[in-house]
Amino acid sequence: MKNKEGWDGKMRMEPKAVITNPEALEDSDYSDPDAPPVEEIEADEDLLADEDVNVENQISRINFPPNVAASLTELDLYDNLISHIKGLEEFHNLTSLDLSFNKIKHIKNISHLKKLTEIFFVQNKISRIEGLEELTAIKNLELGANKIREIENLETLTALEELWLGKNKIVEMKNLDNLSNLRIISIQSNRLTKITGLSALPKLEELYLSHNAVTDLSGLESNETLRVLDFSNNQVSHLEHLSSLKNLEELWGSNNQLASFEEVERELKDKEKLQTVYFEGNPLQLNGPAVYRNKGHLTHNIPAQDMRINLIFMRTRTLYKCSLALLVSFVNVGYGHGCTGYWCGTCLPAKVHDAPGVGFDLTPSYGTAVVHYYNGTVVEIAKVLGSPEYLELMARLATTSKPSTDSTLDFMSELQPSLLEYLLPDVSSPWRDWWRRLNTKLGRPVKADDVEIISDLLHGLKVCTEKTISQPLDRVAITDPGFQSLSTATINAALRMLDLRTWVGDSGYYTRRLVEGDAVYAASGYGLCPEYQDLFYCIDKFAETPDRTMFFVSYNRNILYTSIAEALTSEALSRLTSVEAQLVDYELGLDRLLEKDEAALWDRLRSQLQILPREYEDTITHLLLAGESATHPRFLAILRDSMTEILPGPVNIELAMDPTFAAARGAALYARRRQEVQSDCVEESECEEMRMHERLYTST
Repeated sequence: MKNKEGWDGKMRMEPKAVITNPEALEDSDYSDPDAPPVEEIEADEDLLADEDVNVENQISRINFPPNVAASLTELDLYDNLISHIKGLEEFHNLTSLDLSFNKIKHIKNISHLKKLTEIFFVQNKISRIEGLEELTAIKNLELGANKIREIENLETLTALEELWLGKNKIVEMKNLDNLSNLRIISIQSNRLTKITGLSALPKLEELYLSHNAVTDLSGLESNETLRVLDFSNNQVSHLEHLSSLKNLEELWGSNNQLASFEEVERELKDKEKLQTVYFEGNPLQLNGPAVYRNKGHLTHNIPAQDMRINLIFMRTRTLYKCSLALLVSFVNVGYGHGCTGYWCGTCLPAKVHDAPGVGFDLTPSYGTAVVHYYNGTVVEIAKVLGSPEYLELMARLATTSKPSTDSTLDFMSELQPSLLEYLLPDVSSPWRDWWRRLNTKLGRPVKADDVEIISDLLHGLKVCTEKTISQPLDRVAITDPGFQSLSTATINAALRMLDLRTWVGDSGYYTRRLVEGDAVYAASGYGLCPEYQDLFYCIDKFAETPDRTMFFVSYNRNILYTSIAEALTSEALSRLTSVEAQLVDYELGLDRLLEKDEAALWDRLRSQLQILPREYEDTITHLLLAGESATHPRFLAILRDSMTEILPGPVNIELAMDPTFAAARGAALYARRRQEVQSDCVEESECEEMRMHERLYTST
């Protein structure tokens, strides 16, 4: 059941970065399905009775006690690290299965779950619809944000009512004839050029086709029950073939090639149930805005007070109905926080709005700080070397595949974080903040934990920054390598020790982790939204851009680090970027290679640089470079030659900035932009007028 905005009551969260062991590169999402399970300890339910459900886990396999299976009807394991669907053999009573935001490539081992009526496999790596043939009770199937190219193997699902396939690579609607109960089809952001395969669907009520390449609306003549038709962001030039759609209530046709009001009135005059029409961004609106504004109703059959024709270009649409591209980004899975839906009640004061944006970069060897001023000036502030404890910590985190826990907590590392908070709090817990302060006041000789070690480095960056900007620093954006064992919670706890707040992960509308590759991508000028003050504008602008696969190379005196990160669009600093594979080699730092100067070591460097892009299944779209040793001529020559062998097209390595500070520059850019926007609403235009008066008053 869903409310009128399409939310089914589930809170889906953004996936976390995933790290793949370098030695298992045959599959970028490698995991061993036959590995022995970790020890399970039954949680005390009473301790968590009043706690909110935490669905952000690091679960890599499905493993429940045997006594759970018989009574369980709904299973939600979204936002985890599951690569293989196994462990559901006894769950015969399941009616709802949600494995969205995982790393699943194949739909397997669920054919025995005959009672399933809902399946949510959103944002995985599924390339083929398979393994569902025997699940004839399914009514709702959500496979958005995968890599599906063909609609197939659905013929037996005759009970299916809702099919959600947004953000895939589908070129044709076909093989739907047997699905006579289908009411909703969502196939936004695919590669359709025409409407086909719908003539045998007598119950179809809602069809979402936005962000494709459809040129006309033929193919809908038989769908007389259609109530909602969305063909926004296509190439439709005429409102033809709609005469049989007498039951239309909503028609979304923005950003097409519609040019004639006469045609609109002629085609829609008999649609007595029509209540919502959107045509902004078409020639009929762009070429005649005055006429467009005066069209309060289309015919005498549709009173002006009932017909909602958009009269304010993008902003009205954004706040009346959440940006359609945003729905595509969340793949129509019912995010409760998908839209703000209201204007901000207050305005940011000029002092806050114009404050400098500060970015820190935590590399495995050192930290850097950069400030980005309101006038566009960028200053590289400082590079602070990591202490021996910091170097040891980062080396451990780089080679550990799971989040670190204190040794006393190892036996409980698979339990819910909220339970650990009650027993022995994690190092990133606010309780640990209090414990550290107490030990400091009492002068207790306590060994520094991960948070304190990182905090020491951040303190050095903070001191240098405050000296440069001549004012106290209260908020920063931090980028990091994306090691799975280095959690955002740990970094935020280190910031709290310094009374600093973060720009990363503070809002559901913005990125929850800023990895170095994405930061360098932004600092290089790629994927930047010009109207960044309007979140929904940016989402719409980049909704139809291709996926990006970034190969990030960081080279330093003591380490070679490479990674591959993916994003659903080409937009920089987005909330849907994840690290897919990483390689760390402490034997190939520049100091060692120059000291030994052995041909074998340089050859190994060449080989290591090729491993990830050679083995990764998707084509690399961007090569990004960072690190204090990245400008060494011999390294650059080896990098260029090694990439030329395996990447299509010429390899151009341009160093437009100091690679040592590249990631911090991206973080500072992100912080600067975030200074100008509120986290959960859109400001009225009057806010900037108010700030102009403030600036004028302050300057005098």
